[in-house]
Amino acid sequence: MQEDSEQKAELIRDTLPARIGRYEVSELVGTGAMADIFRARDPDIDRDVAVKVMKADLGDEADLDRFMREARAAGALTHPNIVTIHDVGRIAGRPYFTMELIEGPTLEDLMQGGRRLSDRQIIEIAIALAEALDYAHRNKVVHRDIKPSNVLFVPGTFQPKIADFGIARVETTEQSLLTRQQAVIGTPRYMSPEQALGNPLDGRSDLFSLGVVLFELLTGEKAFDAPTTTSLLIQIARDKPQSFGDVEQSVPVGLQRIVRKLLAKKPERRFQNGAELAEALQRELTTAVEREADAKRNRRIPLRVRWALGVGALVALVLGVSIVTVVMFQAQLIRSQVVDSGAALAKFVATEAAVPVLGEDWIRLDSFVTEAAKRDTFEYLAIYDHRARLRATTHPELDLGTFEATSHEVDGISVTDRSLADGRQVLDFEADILFQNTRVGRIHLGVSTAGYTSLMHTTWLLMGVLAAVILAAVMAMLYTLGGLLARPLRTLAGSMALFADGDWDHRPSSVRNDEVGELYDAFNRMADAVQTRLEVEAEETSGAEMPPVPELTRSFTGGSEDTVVLTPEPR
Repeated sequence: MQEDSEQKAELIRDTLPARIGRYEVSELVGTGAMADIFRARDPDIDRDVAVKVMKADLGDEADLDRFMREARAAGALTHPNIVTIHDVGRIAGRPYFTMELIEGPTLEDLMQGGRRLSDRQIIEIAIALAEALDYAHRNKVVHRDIKPSNVLFVPGTFQPKIADFGIARVETTEQSLLTRQQAVIGTPRYMSPEQALGNPLDGRSDLFSLGVVLFELLTGEKAFDAPTTTSLLIQIARDKPQSFGDVEQSVPVGLQRIVRKLLAKKPERRFQNGAELAEALQRELTTAVEREADAKRNRRIPLRVRWALGVGALVALVLGVSIVTVVMFQAQLIRSQVVDSGAALAKFVATEAAVPVLGEDWIRLDSFVTEAAKRDTFEYLAIYDHRARLRATTHPELDLGTFEATSHEVDGISVTDRSLADGRQVLDFEADILFQNTRVGRIHLGVSTAGYTSLMHTTWLLMGVLAAVILAAVMAMLYTLGGLLARPLRTLAGSMALFADGDWDHRPSSVRNDEVGELYDAFNRMADAVQTRLEVEAEETSGAEMPPVPELTRSFTGGSEDTVVLTPEPR
């Protein structure tokens, strides 16, 4: 069998046409039972295209005409997620069409490669496909062969494109659907129930097939699986799809419900159009994005802890900014008072020293300095004459000229922050000694800032303790409130789990007159309505007859055995 395929491929290569219409053929890229696909160059616009040519030994004139009509209909579709058909024509009586050449992988390639896509990637792909199908259906084109191998990706991206709307799809691995009167042709695994039964189709059939694809993407398993084609079609028509199995916990509940709705046997119970499906998937995408963000923040942290930490951080920020603002304002106010007090003292000393300095009565000046030092209101005092010679001082060892610091003036007095040799911090006040507005000398008066500094340290400490107490109280309160809220939520979650496990009679009792009580009451009303509906459907199902499945005969169109023609037997 393999040798026959190799010989057939070799024969095709030997008979490779040089041109198809105006297109310059370069290589054969795929062949199947119904068509050959060539890579070719369009010389008019200098681009590579894919050219699909129907085989000469297939179909009568009616089939060929229908092929052309459907190709032209699909060619009218212009959507970013649909492979674009550029041209339709005939060569030697055989129809062909050209389409954009997508050289990226197919969705089937990704699935067979063992790559597990994230929920977010799957949802984004599904939204793009749903929007493309909605666009096609609104333009009266039904694909009829949605499956992984018909979804191509632009190279290097996750942008999907659906190939071959409404026309025969040919690949090297699987063959597609070609619906004829009284016949169903194609790969059965992705058929809808109405397709398997040979009933009329609309866009909801494509949505069922998309549901089968999503099931495989989410679970890695087949939605329907049977050893023979006939039993597979019966399974699709009558049986529920496989359960989500071991991966059920990892597949978001919202996605499970979307897929189950897509796989409903009756078309009226599915999503009615691609836009409705895309809207539902968009909500799941928002949830998936939030779930990824929560995973990065470690959602395992209990609700009460997250509340306490989150609000605690906010309170800490507000307290920090407030404390810094208040303390800095207080520091400026206290420093201003120290400066004003030191400036007044310096003016007083300068005034009292004016007469001794003018009369050069240095003994009296020393006596004045000695008496002033006994008051212990300053760190040092130095008095200079008009020639800048030191005449009296409390600390002869001080050399004020070596200190480096910035200074500013307050009421004509220069105020400088200085650091003494022993590390003490002082404010140095330099004032002129005036007599009848004539400068006769100057003084340097040093006032300690130790009291000011100690006061500020104490203020910082007290404000820090106050902030810690407030923060601890807020976090404790939120931790307690979180626990009080978590308890009824756990009760409600337990009730939901029991209801999901089949205990339809369980209801959480609530006597609370608040929002939590309203939540309990809403759950109980919902559970009552669902229980009633489930019981009614169970009674209807038990008494209803299963829909008949037509007897099907199987034949092959050639090529892969995955392509079958299923023709209902006359009744």
